[in-house]
Amino acid sequence: MLGVLHSQIGEGAKVLHTVVMFDELAAEKRIRWDPKTNYFLGVCRQHAHKTSMEFINEGDLEELFRCLDDGDIHYAAEVRKFPRIKSGHPS
Repeated sequence: MLGVLHSQIGEGAKVLHTVVMFDELAAEKRIRWDPKTNYFLGVCRQHAHKTSMEFINEGDLEELFRCLDDGDIHYAAEVRKFPRIKSGHPS
């Protein structure tokens, strides 16, 4: 992405502010555990309600993968919410 920006404004130019917008990003299709919330991440939002996303014990993990294997739920294919990135002025 930086290569595209540099080609548009010139390699040596100083940029005070840049806005980059995304509609959706493809997600790596895998299940992750978020230690802050104790929830599994990486399941599609449309079907996540079909099983518990909270990790209480090993049985929750086994149930999650059973639902994935049976096709009741699916891996998330895209991400729509992104962390905010702060940028400062060059010094």
